[in-house]
Amino acid sequence: MGSSLSKKYTQIFLKTYYIIEAVLLAAIMLSTLFAIGNEFHHVFTARAVLLTDILLMFIYLEVLTMVQQFVTYGKIPVRYPIYIAIMAIARYITLGMKELDGIFVVWLSLAALILAIATLVIRFGHHYWPYKPTRSGFAAFFDSKLNEEEKTKEAAPLQSSPRKTQQESGEE
Repeated sequence: MGSSLSKKYTQIFLKTYYIIEAVLLAAIMLSTLFAIGNEFHHVFTARAVLLTDILLMFIYLEVLTMVQQFVTYGKIPVRYPIYIAIMAIARYITLGMKELDGIFVVWLSLAALILAIATLVIRFGHHYWPYKPTRSGFAAFFDSKLNEEEKTKEAAPLQSSPRKTQQESGEE
């Protein structure tokens, strides 16, 4: 079902949406880079690298990967938020191991196991029933802009050089 808005208003809406999307993606990326910088500062001032610091860095890396995937393909695979959730559970367990009740640690571990199994099921499904890689949203918008520029370049008449090279004219 198509939009009831005119094509002009639809294009204006989509351009506005893509600009807001780009600003938010840049904000997420800059915030993540700032958090990574703070974590490095913490590690250098403490002069110690803990397992929780490494797990937090993996969470930041996954967030940056999600931004990259969204910019490149216009969508985020479900696996990435699952990876972040598994890392967050592992970090939570590692941080509070002494304070957490034993049964709560078992429940958290079970939650991480369920998420890992879900990831395996998703990967198994993609292996046997792959979907076509498509670009949508932000990525598709810029693809359409690049295609428009290429079409205008192709439509322009080719200008040949007035001077021929020696090889073209057959002279040696």
